[in-house]
Amino acid sequence: MPQYDEAPGTAILACLCYFDVFRYPLTVQQIRDYLPQMTLEEQNIKKHLHSPPLNTLISCRENYYFLNDRDPSIVDQRLKDEQLAQKRWRTAKIMTKIIKMFPFVRAVFISGNLSKNLSRKESDIDYFILTAPGKLWISRILLTAFKKIVLLNKRTWFCINYFRTTDHLGFQNSADYFTATELITLTPIYNSRYKDRLLLENKWLKSFFPNYRHNGNGISRSSDRHSILQKVLEQFCRIFNIAKWDRYFMKFMEKNWKRRLPVSDNNQIALSKKQDTSVYEPFHPVNSVPLPKYRISPNECTALGEDSQRLIMKKFQVRLNSLKRNIEIQEMV
Repeated sequence: MPQYDEAPGTAILACLCYFDVFRYPLTVQQIRDYLPQMTLEEQNIKKHLHSPPLNTLISCRENYYFLNDRDPSIVDQRLKDEQLAQKRWRTAKIMTKIIKMFPFVRAVFISGNLSKNLSRKESDIDYFILTAPGKLWISRILLTAFKKIVLLNKRTWFCINYFRTTDHLGFQNSADYFTATELITLTPIYNSRYKDRLLLENKWLKSFFPNYRHNGNGISRSSDRHSILQKVLEQFCRIFNIAKWDRYFMKFMEKNWKRRLPVSDNNQIALSKKQDTSVYEPFHPVNSVPLPKYRISPNECTALGEDSQRLIMKKFQVRLNSLKRNIEIQEMV
């Protein structure tokens, strides 16, 4: 049996294991795009996929690759998800035209499943919103009020799950497979120049995914011009003490989330001290320190739910380690 090429083989396996968590088979081009910390051409990737030991762990159907303990119908599901995604993109564009009218919104990205061009019936349309510095919480409270009052709190069309200010685009302290994938696949739908700025601020993404090529999702983007209504509303807001109200809304939300999503101060401190360079290693064991369930600051706002990121990374690591042990056993035979 040929000797296992540890570096490329493990990277390919890691890529497939990560997306297996989401039941998402990949093409060879996608494996190349999401290959962590390694440059490898599609021809070489395909050679590894069809050679021992990877070919004993991986199946292929209609040029989609997936772990062989998955039912092949996973490919049919992906194709259905892509069809639904096209409908959701049209909805996202309409919603973005509304979002960009709100005061101090400077850019809108699509994140989550839709940014990877798939959507399921239970999936929300997730928006990553950039605001002007010092105005994040005013923008957020107005958008939340619109969602609750006008859209009757409908999450499927309008899940505004992440806010940042345009002067706070660095994610260096969160460099893992999950964060890298979510950032690299962010799809700008309003003010696309901020995607370039985000990539410039996070140069580690290029070393994490050196092959990634964004080919777009076949949708036309909203105009990058500020709307006239937004300019009028911003002038009106300046009548009031914006800094004071922004701080007030932040403190109000912090108090609300502390009650709904409690987290100890020790966890917050542990996260802030997570500076180990090993977080750049996609195969590094999951840190045992619990993550906080929200992030609130003048520059950032997101709720992390039930530690979903940590659960995803744990499933990924367990799956990868199990398959690597299988390979080691094969090598011993």
